Amino acid sequence: MPIHIEDIEYARPAGTPLLARFYRPEGQGPFPAVLEVHGGAWTSGDRLNNTVIGEYLAGRGIVMLSIDFRIPPVARYPETVADVNFGIRYLKANAERFATRADLVGGLGTSSGGHLLLLNVLRPQDPLYGTAACRRRCAPGFRGRMLAGGRSARPLQGGATARQ
Repeated sequence: MPIHIEDIEYARPAGTPLLARFYRPEGQGPFPAVLEVHGGAWTSGDRLNNTVIGEYLAGRGIVMLSIDFRIPPVARYPETVADVNFGIRYLKANAERFATRADLVGGLGTSSGGHLLLLNVLRPQDPLYGTAACRRRCAPGFRGRMLAGGRSARPLQGGATARQ
């Protein structure tokens, strides 16, 4: 299946552009989509780490948005997690542009990128991971249909979720 690849700016925290690489299958969609968060021991790497995965998934009908995020020493926790949170929200808020739907968005993290995604999944409404500006203009982060098995989630005390 032919694919389309494009680099885009998805955020600009404190004036620093954050880029994403968008992998899209040819066709109308809507396609399932994943936000890809690279590994790198929380201190290195970029959106190009997993190019092979993006090309493979897009060639099989899955959209992938692979994001850069601020890393030490430029930024530390919780900024790195907040950038991933914004990436999730950005993909969902722009689902039509990316030939998907917000309810078809999942996550793919390699190594430390998986940890950063997990922090967002476990605390989707944590104010440490979001910004007031994002809450005004973006769709919610990981909420419902993001747990194993694709089942809905219900909120628990403290913002965590449990499968229904």
